[in-house]
Amino acid sequence: MNKTKLLPLALLGALSAGSAEAAISWTFSSAACNGSWQTNCSETSGGETVGVTAWANTAGTSSSTSNALESASLRRFGGGYGVRNRDYPGGPGDASSTDDNNEGSSSSPYEHAIDNDQRIDSVLFTFDSSNYQLTSLTTDWVSGDSDLSVLAYTGTGVPVLIGKTYGGLLSNGWTLIGNYNGDSSAPNTYSIASAVQSSYWLVTAYTSVFGTTSNNGGTVDGGDDKFKISGISGNEVAAVTAVPLPATAWLLGLGLPLMAALRRRVGV
Repeated sequence: MNKTKLLPLALLGALSAGSAEAAISWTFSSAACNGSWQTNCSETSGGETVGVTAWANTAGTSSSTSNALESASLRRFGGGYGVRNRDYPGGPGDASSTDDNNEGSSSSPYEHAIDNDQRIDSVLFTFDSSNYQLTSLTTDWVSGDSDLSVLAYTGTGVPVLIGKTYGGLLSNGWTLIGNYNGDSSAPNTYSIASAVQSSYWLVTAYTSVFGTTSNNGGTVDGGDDKFKISGISGNEVAAVTAVPLPATAWLLGLGLPLMAALRRRVGV
């Protein structure tokens, strides 16, 4: 290539703005949430922190999917994070007659996990970065099935989950990334193929209010999914700032004479 053509390309690269990605993975190991139920936890990796909270549709006196969301408890087990919602027997739920039977139990049918038996449990990941791109998540413990749904908050401000139904999230700033089919095997890593960037990512035990299409093939269904999340991976996408105007003018002032000198040397 003619050398006089290389310099403008170099200058263009110096002046342009873009983005840089830093891959960050978490294998959950928080000691604070190991052994007892907590209202929130946090995990750190590569100098970055992600907050973890639990939610379920327990605001009501029935097991309807139209119940609104309330906060729940979470706990880290050997296989990852599980959830105990407010309607566990003897818990602070709305009515004992509509308890989520077996919720929180670590014996069969194992509802100390993230499950969709009677209520739909979910986990919210809150990242330091506003530009976190979730690329995968891993379940390290499964009972029955492990279908799940993934959403990202693409609205403005801080999302409010309390009082919202799962179906209502889609009209309140949340974007469905997809439903993912999972079987009874563990560990199992789900690939999340999306360019969406957000500080807030919600992973729920599958519910049909998010449709019936599976992003990874197979069939998604509800009522028999119980799993724990042991890790997540993704990219922190940092914007690369364009060269400020004074520096731009300096680069152009330097480049133009060099271009002229090169043209004279090669006889153009």
